[in-house]
Amino acid sequence: MQSTIPLKQEVDKKDFCSIMNMPCLSEPAYYKQVETILEALKDEAEDDMRAAGQRVRAHNLKENAQLSSDAILDAAGSLGVELT
Repeated sequence: MQSTIPLKQEVDKKDFCSIMNMPCLSEPAYYKQVETILEALKDEAEDDMRAAGQRVRAHNLKENAQLSSDAILDAAGSLGVELT
């Protein structure tokens, strides 16, 4: 049985959003959402790196009992991704 609904080659943005039952964002609204998400991702990555640094510091102090708790320790880390 064939469908009686004609198929279009292209579905425009408004039709797609309507089919998916989701709001249709303008381009500026979309990019504002992207910026918000990227800022949250950056903040979360910074928090994770800070926590990782604190864990490394605690581990190094535990392994080197001669160091005082306020000693400056060298450590390096990388996210592997540049967030701008």
